[in-house]
Amino acid sequence: MRTLIVEDSYLAREDLKAMLAKHPEIELVDEASNVVEALELIKQQQARQQTIELILLDIHLPEQDGFALLEQINAEVKVIFITAYSEYAIKSFDYHTVDYLVKPVHPQRLAAAIKKLHMPDISEPEVVSSPFSEQDRIFVKDGDNCYLVALKQIQRIENCGNHSLLYFYQHNRSGQLHKAFVYKSLVKLAERLPEQMFFRANRQNIVNLTYVENVEPWINGGFRLTLNNAHLVEVSRRHASQLKNNYAF
Repeated sequence: MRTLIVEDSYLAREDLKAMLAKHPEIELVDEASNVVEALELIKQQQARQQTIELILLDIHLPEQDGFALLEQINAEVKVIFITAYSEYAIKSFDYHTVDYLVKPVHPQRLAAAIKKLHMPDISEPEVVSSPFSEQDRIFVKDGDNCYLVALKQIQRIENCGNHSLLYFYQHNRSGQLHKAFVYKSLVKLAERLPEQMFFRANRQNIVNLTYVENVEPWINGGFRLTLNNAHLVEVSRRHASQLKNNYAF
């Protein structure tokens, strides 16, 4: 598996390289000490029609953090986070996270993370389901509460790792906004939602376009959406062109 190390500490990079040498299935392509270097290396690989499949990524980096790197990568890549801090663990699983290792990294712990790379994803059985139409209603069970929700009443869907958090109205768009967990990933849900109604704004959010009140230019060539309840959702540069291409008159 073609791998890139992104870590600002030279000694930490050397330790990781020594541990990775014991795993022949890992092909270390290169190493970087910050986000700018990492993006340039990834760009060079893409120019050679080669891909980085795995990044061993520190979160605390100079100027930009590890999450900023992942937001600027167009290709899907697996990530093993390596950090001295444990408080980012939940946020890390918004990305294609294989594991989250807290420094100092022990060889056995890294070996366990690498082993996960070869494990099949059994969190969601492969069930072929037909796409929803705009008129469909879906059944949602959240704890002791059950809902039959019309798709048009879903305001947005938020990524929660292998699950998703649904925000929806029961009667009208000026009523109470309810929340419920759905045990499907955002990727799986996006496959079934009607594209003319729902838009993948970034890694974390799918929005129902009927609830968008305002669109404004935003940083790095993206947009910012204001929803009907004043909630703000940023459209990443990666998805901004899709918004313009798919919905322009």
